[in-house]
Parts: sequence; structure tokens; C-alpha cells
Amino acid sequence: MRLWGSETLAARLQAFGGFLQTEVAWGWRKTAVPIHKLLFANVQRLELVGKTLKGTAAVAEGIAHLEDVARGVIAEIMGIG
Repeated sequence: MRLWGSETLAARLQAFGGFLQTEVAWGWRKTAVPIHKLLFANVQRLELVGKTLKGTAAVAEGIAHLEDVARGVIAEIMGIG
């Protein structure tokens, strides 16, 4: 397992934090709000938030990047990366 290379596991896991910082237009004013605030403020309505954010380009890009990083982390942990 190569966790201490030029790109450490901790640095790769920070991708999730970066995704949560992605700002999206929200509400009737279309105010820029970071995803983490939407998630924590709407815990009881996560399904609604997810449906609303699903078509947002910034969120789709963030999800794709996060999935790539997750695959790399999993491969490294399993020793196949």
C-alpha cells in the first residue's frame, strides 16, 4: 500500500471536502450556497436537495471528480493501484 507517496491518502480524501465547498444557486433568489450548508440545513429533506442539485453542472463535475478519487483510494487500500 503506497499511502505516503507524492499524493498522500489524506490529500486525496480532501477531495470530498472540496466537493462540499462547491457553490450552487439555491432558493428563489438563486443565491450561491456551498453544498455543505444545504446538506446540514436540510437533513430532513436530503432527497429533495439531491433531486434539485442533480442537474447542476458544477455538482455533476464534482461528483465525477469525487468518484475518480474514491476509486483511486479504494484501489490503493486494496493494493491494486
